[in-house]
Amino acid sequence: MTAPFFVAVDLYGGRHTLPSPVSMTHTASLDSPADGLNLSCLLEENLPDCYRLEGYLGERRIFQGGIDEMSYSLTGKGGKLTLTGRTDGSLLLDNEALPLTFVGATLKDVCYRYLDPYGIFSLGFSYPGSLARYIVPKGLCDWEALCEYCRLTLGRQLWLDENLTVRLLPVTGAGWHRISNTNRGGGWLPYTSLTRTVSRHQLVSKVCIRDEDGYYSSALENPWSQRLKIRRKRYLIPPSQYAQQSGEDAQQIIDQSMGEYLGWEVTLPGYHLIAPGDGVELADPGIGEQEARVYQVEHRLTSQGYTTTLDLKTEIQALYG
Repeated sequence: MTAPFFVAVDLYGGRHTLPSPVSMTHTASLDSPADGLNLSCLLEENLPDCYRLEGYLGERRIFQGGIDEMSYSLTGKGGKLTLTGRTDGSLLLDNEALPLTFVGATLKDVCYRYLDPYGIFSLGFSYPGSLARYIVPKGLCDWEALCEYCRLTLGRQLWLDENLTVRLLPVTGAGWHRISNTNRGGGWLPYTSLTRTVSRHQLVSKVCIRDEDGYYSSALENPWSQRLKIRRKRYLIPPSQYAQQSGEDAQQIIDQSMGEYLGWEVTLPGYHLIAPGDGVELADPGIGEQEARVYQVEHRLTSQGYTTTLDLKTEIQALYG
């Protein structure tokens, strides 16, 4: 199996190909625009101060971003370099959004202020409408300002793909992988562990909505609550400027809680090019056949070698029809 290799870039532009790491953790998920990477390698002498880190699997780039922390330790057995970094999506998390009140805010207006100045991100969708009034309070980051606008206008969540393109969830057109430990011919990936988890504690059965007079005069029921035996209500107080969208906000609360109902954790031996948003087909006698979506991927290197761990989510409709 081809192993990843990494290149550190110092402040003067020098490129340093690192020795094979002795440990590594690379995590990518749909709910964050930035991947996280932590790796350690044995090095006789420390490198100059570095600010960029790149990772490759063969000719394919698997990581590119800034270094958050660089440490070099010496023991009786020699030196060890440890680097911690995040992909370039971290710029959208680390920079505070300029507090503004938009009037007649379009998607182009919001991107012009919070996305375009970096010069490296692109938008993979469009929205022709506008918000009469959109307030960005102090304390949000640029990513949160953009996500909130899309939540209010489109009722959708965002994710950032590996090409730094902002896209809408759910993911479409992603890769597809088949996982099973039974003999099903070529193309199936074996696993070392598989865990199915049903999380009932996050499900919401009803959202009560406060009206302009301060009364909770309406509510939205979760249509699955009776079948799943759930009784868990929430109260929604819409901001006055978005009071007309309270029904959509309540639906998003229910939908988000249902998205956490069924999850799978699957660990595969080796390093596999699987990305958040990819589809997975699970098949084995103990679990039957199930389709799921990759929510998070963790590639890890230990003394036992590489593993790829997938955090999968399944639509509730796929369970109960």
